[in-house]
Amino acid sequence: MDFGIHLKKYYMINNWRELLLGPSYFYHKILIKRSKKRHYKPFTVKTKESTDINSKRDYLMNLNKYENTLFRFLTHKVSTGGTTGSPFIFYRSIIMSQKERAYLFDIWRSINYRPFDLRVVFRGDITKELITYNWLENAYILSPNQINASSRDFIIKFLTNLKPFFLHVYPSSFFSLSRFLGEDVIKSLKIRGILAGSEGFPKGQMEMIEKLYKLPIAYWYGHSEYAVLARYCFECHGFHFYPTYGKVDFIESGDCKYNIIASSFNKIGTRFINYDTEDQAIIDEIKCSVDEFPRIKIIIGREQDFFFSNDGSVNAFGPYLFGIHNRFWEYLVDIQFVQERIGELVVYIRTTHPDHKDIEDILNERFRIVNLRFVYVNNINKTKSGKSRYFIQMLKNETAYTKY
Repeated sequence: MDFGIHLKKYYMINNWRELLLGPSYFYHKILIKRSKKRHYKPFTVKTKESTDINSKRDYLMNLNKYENTLFRFLTHKVSTGGTTGSPFIFYRSIIMSQKERAYLFDIWRSINYRPFDLRVVFRGDITKELITYNWLENAYILSPNQINASSRDFIIKFLTNLKPFFLHVYPSSFFSLSRFLGEDVIKSLKIRGILAGSEGFPKGQMEMIEKLYKLPIAYWYGHSEYAVLARYCFECHGFHFYPTYGKVDFIESGDCKYNIIASSFNKIGTRFINYDTEDQAIIDEIKCSVDEFPRIKIIIGREQDFFFSNDGSVNAFGPYLFGIHNRFWEYLVDIQFVQERIGELVVYIRTTHPDHKDIEDILNERFRIVNLRFVYVNNINKTKSGKSRYFIQMLKNETAYTKY
């Protein structure tokens, strides 16, 4: 087939995919474009006394208070663990993903991504097959729990034969994949860029990737509640919040840190108003020369965690637990993983669910590359700030963490 005809067909299919996103997507696409023509004032800091803050506990205790239940039929239940705090359940609009995609595409466009360009996803999507293809997303999904030494050659051959693609990852899962495949293999693949979110991504790590692999990066801050969204700027090395996505405020918490307080603009589903995200920020007075959106310096609270599997390989913890978005979280009051030996995780569980087998089956299926030992408890200690520690790594003398 003539290359020009093939390319025309490729973009025509992607245009159809984009049309399927619906009116909410195109509405927010227009909002984003208009918002970039305005000037915005720097963020101001509020006091606790002047702001009625709603915590995650407030939503857990009285969820209906924050929703117009008449429109419940236009929502679906979301069960998630997030990355901090206790398991969390709320209702999200069924068209929320349309809005979200408009903003993600704008972030990804910074590294020349066009809507529905080919992606390879290595995040929290754990399936029974090693590789699956989602036609609507135009994305191949690699299942982390199916990757092992025996599948390495097949994966390399598969990725080598792909047309140029974007690698969609958690920051930590990128390092797991690069360790597994090897530096030379990553360099040989036709990767156009890296799409990374949901975790902390230290500046030094990003600079190393750009220097070592010559790959551009699109990095952003968001969360499952879809209340606020910010993109990382490689010009000023800060985070710019989208003013049309949601409203963000900051309240001083001490040590020059500020709590990120989010208010969503969403009318359907759970409304997050003056919501304590449990993430923190550092604010400075630097102005960006290329982006007018309100800016902060650093976001704190999205650490990367790694565990060692049966064969001693290093794996990103986040995709295995936080990729679960089903009823699993409704079974839990709290959960914590601790690694004291290579190839084993001790799982401390606090639950009111009568059938422990349901919980154990889900976790055993996802964490197939490590042995799990379950311990049921009445309490799991929190940090001084009241957050859960989902993962504790006790192995101190391992060099795998220092490479990056």
